[in-house]
Amino acid sequence: MNITKVLTIGLVLSAQVAMASEYSEAMRILSEMKKVNFSSGAQRGKISKAVGLLEKSCTKGNGKACKELNAVSVIYLGVMPKVSEKMLQISCKQNNAEGCSILADIYFQGNGKSIKRSPKEGLKYLTKSCKLGNNEACFKLGNRYLKGSQIPKNVHKGVSLQEKLCAHGYSQSCVVLGYVYNAGKSGIKHDEKKSVRYFSKACSAGNPQGCYGLGLLYAKGKKDLNKAQKLFQKACNMKMKQACEAAKVIKSNLK
Repeated sequence: MNITKVLTIGLVLSAQVAMASEYSEAMRILSEMKKVNFSSGAQRGKISKAVGLLEKSCTKGNGKACKELNAVSVIYLGVMPKVSEKMLQISCKQNNAEGCSILADIYFQGNGKSIKRSPKEGLKYLTKSCKLGNNEACFKLGNRYLKGSQIPKNVHKGVSLQEKLCAHGYSQSCVVLGYVYNAGKSGIKHDEKKSVRYFSKACSAGNPQGCYGLGLLYAKGKKDLNKAQKLFQKACNMKMKQACEAAKVIKSNLK
C-alpha cells in the first residue's frame, strides 16, 4: 500500500472519530438536560453548545446527528435550524439514508420560511432513502403511493413496497396489507385469505394492530366470536385501548 493511500485512510478514520466524538458529546449534554430545569440562561447555553456539536457532526455526514439537530432545535429552541437543509443535503449526498428521509419530510411539510413545500423533492429524497435500505422510508413511501398523499396515487407500487417490507419482518407493513386486501379497492381484489395471512403475521410478530385487524375479520358476521375475543384481548394486553373496548363488547355477546 503506497503512502498516499495510507494518508487518505488515516484522514477518513480521523474524520469518522471526530464525527462520532461530537455526536456523543452532544447526546451527553442533552441527556443531562432532561434532568434539570431548562428555563435558565445557563441551560440554554448548554443547548446551544449541543446544537453546535450536532451541526458539525451532521455536516460531516452523520445522519443521526442531523435527525437530533432538527428535533433539538424544534423542541428546545422552537425553530427549524437555518442550516438544516444544507447539512441534510450533504448527508444525503453521502448516501446517509436517515439524512435523505429527514430531508424528504421537510420538503413534504415545508417550514413556512426558508424551505417551501415541494412534494416533487420530497418524493425524490424519500425514494433515495428507501433505496438505501431505510425501512421506515420505504413504509412512508408505500403509504404515500397507496393514499396518493402529495404524490400521484399508485396502489400497485404501494402494495409492492409494503409486501417487500412485510416479507422482511416489518410488521406494520403486514398490517397495512391486511387492510388493503380486506378492502379490495383501487385495482386490488378483495382477498380474505391474504388479509388473514398478513394480519396473522403481524400479530405473531407482536404488533397489536395485527391482532386487532384479525379480530375484526373473525368478528365480522360473527364468524368466530371466541377467536375474535381472544385476539382483541391479546391486542389489549399490548396496551391498545381500542382493542380493550372491542374485547369487552365481544365478551358481553358471548354470555
